[in-house]
Amino acid sequence: MTIENNATTINAIDAAIAKAKARRAEAGSAEGRKAAQEARAAERAARKAAKQAQAKPTAHMTKVQKAGARLPSLGAVAQSTFDEVVRTLNSEQLTALALHIQHFNRVQATTRALTSGDLKVGQLVRITGGDPKYIGMTGAVETLRRIRCFVTVPGAKKPVYLFTSDVEAVTDSGDEVVVLDMEESTAATGTEG
Repeated sequence: MTIENNATTINAIDAAIAKAKARRAEAGSAEGRKAAQEARAAERAARKAAKQAQAKPTAHMTKVQKAGARLPSLGAVAQSTFDEVVRTLNSEQLTALALHIQHFNRVQATTRALTSGDLKVGQLVRITGGDPKYIGMTGAVETLRRIRCFVTVPGAKKPVYLFTSDVEAVTDSGDEVVVLDMEESTAATGTEG
């Protein structure tokens, strides 16, 4: 009987060894599964980070960037001053300063407009202020008011509304101011009415 007991004992030992190997294999495969899951998670995180790095700016930022691109360029002194101001002032003070500069500019434009009385309807002028997209363009004065005027600019859908101080007369060689016949100019451009 010892042989049978030995065989049973050997079978029991073999079964125990097989169970231990199976548990170890399960643990190994669980660790392997866990490692594979962690690797996939790390890969997903890396892809997500790369996608965010290459992502387009939000619609809000796109709009802000387009508005910034339409701003007129600053001279060297103005750029230096701007850089200093934005570096040293907080957001609240920047807003206050911007509003003060805007108000000062409006007061100066109104004051200059009250004293600039040398414009005539049909006169060719160069735009020096107002809406940045028109600065530097040349057009003809269509309507003249006390401090404001409408200037017909080629390519614009409607006349540009400006302070009279935001335009300067275009002169031919010398001091002769160019004045156009408005009926001819509107017929030629098709902007009558």
